[in-house]
Order: sequence, then C-alpha cells, then structure tokens
Amino acid sequence: MIISDQETAVDLLNYEAIARTIVRVLTDSPETPVTIGVHGDWGAGKSSVLEMVYSQLEDQAADSLCIKFNAWRLQGFEDAKLVIVEDIVRALEEARSDREGVKGAVEKLWKRIDWLKAAKKVGGVAWLTFTGMPSGDQIEGVRAYLEKIVADSSTISPEKIGEIAKDALSVLKPQSPAHVPAEVKEFHDEFEKLLKAAGVSQLIVLVDDLDRCLPNVAIETLEAIRLFVLLPRTAYVIAVDEAMIEYAVRQHFPELPESSGPLTYARNYLEKLIQVPFRIPALGETETRIFVTLLLLSRDLHSDDKVFTSLIGIARKKLARPWEAATIDETDLKAVLDGKELEPAAKASLQLSHKIGPVLARGTLGNPRQIKRFLNALVLRESIAIERGFEGMINRQALAKVMLAERFHSQFFGQIERWIASAADGKCPQLSVLEARGGVGEGEKGAPKESKKTRKRKNEITFGEGGQSKEVETWLDDDWVRDWISLPPPLAEIDLRPYLFLVRDTRGFVRDITALGSLEEIGQRLLSRWGARQLVGELGELTASERIRLFNWLRDRFQQSQDFKTRPDSVDGMNALASVDGSIQARLIDLLENIPEDQFGPWVATGWGSTFTDMTQKTRFDGLLSRWAKSSNKPLATAAGGQIQLLNRK
Repeated sequence: MIISDQETAVDLLNYEAIARTIVRVLTDSPETPVTIGVHGDWGAGKSSVLEMVYSQLEDQAADSLCIKFNAWRLQGFEDAKLVIVEDIVRALEEARSDREGVKGAVEKLWKRIDWLKAAKKVGGVAWLTFTGMPSGDQIEGVRAYLEKIVADSSTISPEKIGEIAKDALSVLKPQSPAHVPAEVKEFHDEFEKLLKAAGVSQLIVLVDDLDRCLPNVAIETLEAIRLFVLLPRTAYVIAVDEAMIEYAVRQHFPELPESSGPLTYARNYLEKLIQVPFRIPALGETETRIFVTLLLLSRDLHSDDKVFTSLIGIARKKLARPWEAATIDETDLKAVLDGKELEPAAKASLQLSHKIGPVLARGTLGNPRQIKRFLNALVLRESIAIERGFEGMINRQALAKVMLAERFHSQFFGQIERWIASAADGKCPQLSVLEARGGVGEGEKGAPKESKKTRKRKNEITFGEGGQSKEVETWLDDDWVRDWISLPPPLAEIDLRPYLFLVRDTRGFVRDITALGSLEEIGQRLLSRWGARQLVGELGELTASERIRLFNWLRDRFQQSQDFKTRPDSVDGMNALASVDGSIQARLIDLLENIPEDQFGPWVATGWGSTFTDMTQKTRFDGLLSRWAKSSNKPLATAAGGQIQLLNRK
C-alpha cells in the first residue's frame, strides 16, 4: 500500500496544536480583520494544517462561514485579483442563498466586478497604481466594450445598451476625482452589506497552494485580499512558503532595493500582507522516528483500525515532549494490542523506523513529504522485487540503507557502485574495511559472518600497494558516511547487485562527471523549481549530448506520471534545458503534442514565456496554444485563451 501524500485531517505529527492555536486566534476576536500565514517548506504539512483548521471550524458558531480557496487554480487566468474576489462572492452566495437581501447585495457586487473587468479589458484603469481618474478615451473604451458584450448577448435587448453603459460610467465616475481609494471604499461598503445580509458573523477563507503559483499570480492574490476583501469580520489563513513569496516579490518588483534596515524589502512586503505568521517547524530525529513508525504501521495495522487510532494517541503524548526523545516501542504496541502477539510485519516496521529515522531526519531536513516519498519508493522497490521473483534476495533494512546512500549522498553511492562493478560476486570488501573501522561487523545480531574470501580481499585492500586502504578510509572523514556505516545491517557480506538493480531507475547517468558535477546531481536539482531556476544560467556549460541525456531522463519521468492535471516535477527541468538548447525545444514540443489534451491541467498553457527562442518551435507552440484554446477541456481552454491574450498584448 502506497502512503498517500494528499493533505489530511488525520494528524500523525501533532499539528493539531498549531491548528487549535490558529482557530483560537480567529475566534477570539471575530470582529477584527486578520491575515494569518501558515509557513513552511514544500511538503512541510501546510495543507494538512488547513484541513485541520477547517475541520475544527465546522464545530464553531453556525453564523460563521469558512470556505476553501486553492490559489493554484488561478494559473492561466488573466487577472487573479478579480478571480479570487469572484470566488469569495460566489461562495457567500451559495452558502446563504436562502437569506433575504443576499440576492440583491450579490447582484450589486457582480455589477461592480463586471465593470472592473471591463476597465481592465481596455487596458485603461490601473486600479492598484493610485494614478487618478480615467481618461476620456478609457471611458469610451469601456462603453465600446460593454456595447459589444451586450450586442452579443441573447438575454439583453439592444434597447438597454445605453442604460447599461450609463451605469458603467457612473461606476467609473469620470466627473469626480475617482481615485482608487474611493473606488475600493465603495467596493468595501457593498461587500460589508453582503456579509450583513448573509448573516455572517465571521468569514474565514483558507488559501492554499499560493507558493505553487507564478510570481505575478501569487502577488495579485495577496494584494486582492488586502485591498478588496480584508474587512471587519473577515479572516484569511494563507498557507505559503515564505521564501517562495519573497522570490515572487523580487520578480514582480525587480527595481526594489535589496534591503531596508534589518529586513529585505521582500520580507517587509510579505509582513505587510500577512499579519500573524505561524511557521511549521522541521521534524527532529524523535519526531521523524515517530512519524516513520506511524506511516509504516499504518500499512500493517490500517489507518482506520481502532488499534492504530489508539497508537496515534500514544504518539501525540510523546510528540508533545520531543525533547524527552521518547519513541514508539514494542511496549506501546503491546499495550494497544491488549497483549496480543505482534505481527512479524509490524515488528519489522518498528525496527526499521528506529534504524533509519535519525539519518532520514537529517537527509530530508525533517520534511514530511520527503519522508513519505522515501518510504513509498522503498515499498515500490520491494514490490518490484516480488514481481520479478527475487524478493528472497532482498532484505528490507538493507534496501533502506542502500536507498539512504542513493538519496542523500550520491557521491558516496556512486563510489559504492564502482566498487560493486569490480566485484564478481557483488560483495564489497571496501565496505568491510569501513564497517570494521566504523564499529559495525560480526558483533551485530543477525549480521552475516565474514567469509575467508572477503577477509582475504579486505586484507589485500588494507595492506596492498597504492594506498588503497587510505583511499577507502578517507570516507570515514565524512560525518554522514560514518553515521551511515554504523547503521545495521552490515552490507559487506551481502550481494548488492539486486539492490543496485532495484534503484537503477534513478541511476541512468551516475558515473558521468561534467563541468557542473555529476549528471545525477544536476538531474535531481532540475526536479525542483528552485534548482531549475538556479541552473538556467549554467546549463550552457554542458555539452549538447549531456543536455539531451538529462532531457531524456526528465522526459521519461514526465511520461511515467499518472496525472497530468497537476504539474509533474520534471517540467521545470525540461523548461530550463529547452531555454538554452534549441534542439531540445523541438523535443519538448513533440512531447507536449503527443499527450492527449484532455489529460492536461491548465498549468501546461503557462510558464513557457522565455522557453521557445527558436522561431520554428515558437510557431509550433503558438499552434498548440490555439488548439488548446478550442479544447473541450474547459480549464485548459480558459488558461490557453488567457495566455494568447496576454501574448497578443506584448
């Protein structure tokens, strides 16, 4: 069973303490407008905290209203400011449609939003720049736009065109100094009337996935909240990675100076938009061990089982005092099992969590998503061994140990590969030397005894010519390697060839060293948005064949994705490579053309602005956009249409 990486209200990390604190802040002063930030790296559990907040708010006063908003779905929309406002108004309308006065208040707000859209369409009124009243040309542009809209409508008679245009001009108020603050104040007044008509004592909006958005979308969403809908009796809980938003601020306002006093301008900007920050701490060793134990045991005991629920209760008590370094042990399991014998699978999971927890905590920097990904990869590779019929040659703890080196110390793992490549039986005497120096060996319970053959080969390494022993032992100067060596079980007497076969899916180019380091390290960096952006300026130093090999590896990962509705992790790397290599641009277009358009999410239409520098490939991509804009896949069509309009204005 694969461990789900979706947000969940089932708390394995005692994050409910954070959620309860947020709910208390929200409900103690419902009249006070507030923006709360839930901060943490990608995968830290921000979405799960929002789910817990939502779950707890369902038990609050009946006249409060909590709604969810996913910012990522704004990708591809031309004006994110108005989309989030529309969604909030729509949610209020749906939740309080039975209240008297709601319909009229909503209609007034929709009218004002429509006029704002009209002004935006003609490129006239800069609502957020405080530039003063619109010009005569802009007003006429609004009139012309509205006349076209009304003329195309089958529900509005042409006779009403003049009346509607007159209403539009009254909203813009060209005859008075219609500065933006006044326009926003009028929007506020009508929004407050809607809240009153809806009988909402407090409106709480949970905003998720903002740090997945492009910089302009992220900034527009935050500005829209602050400018339009942050009013008395409203609160916004925003899950976002601070570093990503600071990056978005720098991209959106490139002329800003680097710093202002002790803080950067980007951080100052963020603090003006988010008043109360909550940072989710990274997991320490104790929390990681407990988390790993619960994740593994959820497979063995099933997460809906009463036993597992009881175990979560024990875990929470231990997590409340992580400094005591108390972990889940066999005594805890026996207590929840009422003295029943522990199943072998559960015993194995318990042992594994204790052994890999500390290294996994350091390797993942305490990131829950990375921990889940590691455990899922472990489960998947065990399943592959079973399907291929050599599960008897694989020990779970040994596989986990090999994977720790593969995932968190690629240079050392590459060295192990080279050692194994020269060993006819797949056993590594060099590891025997390291294990002997690192204090791991025959004394370890269950460890295979050192054979005469290995002892002879180890002695040859230890005492042979050419300084081989010294070269091997230099790895013990590396703290990570020393900790890894001390983990059971010892590997020197294990044929590691089946293990290397299982992890080969990520080892297509482990031995290749380039001007930027190993191709494997570059490939892993290209799987993250940050890494891809940082590498763009350096990818030109690679040879053409190296760039193509990296692209082929990323393309294979892309094609193996189960769901193209969300952005696969390989996209940013392919984008970066294509932006510096025209031959890869053609390969990228080929890839996009071959995926059925009904499988794509709206993300695929955006984010390619500087990618296609080759005019032939740019023309091909423009053709793709046009095709997508006519697609029956409505989210894709909307995103593609918006992108085409954006490009046409440039």
